[in-house]
Amino acid sequence: VATDERADVHLARTIRVHRVKVHRGSGDLDAAAREIDALLLDTGYPEARETPGMISALIEGAEVYRQRRDYAAARSLVDGLVERLQEHTRPDSKDNVYLGRALVQRAEIRLESADPAGAVADVETALPHLDYALGEEHREAEQARGLLAEAREAVRVN
Repeated sequence: VATDERADVHLARTIRVHRVKVHRGSGDLDAAAREIDALLLDTGYPEARETPGMISALIEGAEVYRQRRDYAAARSLVDGLVERLQEHTRPDSKDNVYLGRALVQRAEIRLESADPAGAVADVETALPHLDYALGEEHREAEQARGLLAEAREAVRVN
C-alpha cells in the first residue's frame, strides 16, 4: 500500500511539472511560476533533501524564473538543484550528466545576470561531466563550449 501511495504522489508531481512546462511553453510565465511555487511548497522544499520529482521541479522552476528575468529566484532554485546533485556525486567523479546540465543551466543564469566569471567556472566544471557521459561531439557538449566562449568573452570585455 505504501508503495502505491508513493507512486501516486510521484505521478501527481510529474504531471504538475509537465503542467509547468505547458504554461512556460505557451508563454504564461505567471501561471508557471504559481504552479512551480506550489509544487515546491508541497515537496517541502527547501528543507526536504530529496523527494520524487524535486529535481525536475527545480530544473523547471529555475527556467521559469530565468525567463521571467527574476535571476535571484532562478539562481536560488538552480543552486538547490546543484547542491542536491552534488550530494549524489563523488567529489572526484566526472560522470554525472545531470550535474553537468544543472551547472550549464546555472551558467546561463549567471551570464544573463552579469556574472560571467561565475558562468565560466560553472561551464568549466560541467564540461567533464558532459564529455564523459555524452561525448565531446554531442550537441549539449558543443553548446556548453559555445557558452564557455561567450562567458570568457564577457569576462574579457568587462
